[in-house]
Amino acid sequence: VPASVAALVGPNGGGKSTVFDVLAALQGLLGGTALQVGTLFPFLSRTRWSQGLDQTIELEAHEATYGTFRYRLRVHHEASGRDATLDEELTQGGDTLYRFSDGEVHLFGDQASAVPRAKFPADPRRSFLPVLEPRQDNKRIHSFKDWLASVLLFRLKPDRIPFETEVEHDV
Repeated sequence: VPASVAALVGPNGGGKSTVFDVLAALQGLLGGTALQVGTLFPFLSRTRWSQGLDQTIELEAHEATYGTFRYRLRVHHEASGRDATLDEELTQGGDTLYRFSDGEVHLFGDQASAVPRAKFPADPRRSFLPVLEPRQDNKRIHSFKDWLASVLLFRLKPDRIPFETEVEHDV
């Protein structure tokens, strides 16, 4: 869980860009655009050494008001690579707040319960979280969404950095 301001450093090929790519894709999936999971996590983005068709992304995030959230996304790719569906789950403090599996949304809300307060079908190619409106009984879910939306990603683009300086300065 990074601090409010963090720099991600490491060797080439160490996964720094992958972390940024995943966070940006999660923002696209869970933000207001409601993009399809296969667009954000395409077939060729799967782990190269794995022959499986599934991708699993897990994010642990600490938010100031409610503490630690855990979000798990599983992307199921078709063998053709043309389409993908998702399963996802959001928990906080051991409570399941939201689950989407096999095309069915399970909303548990802020009151801890083993039984969801609502279940209904939804498009398995998109997260339902972007269209979930804020209410008194789902403040924790929206707190997580707000936290993710607040993450700003800055990335150097080495190919855009000139390799020659125009002016030299003595140090």
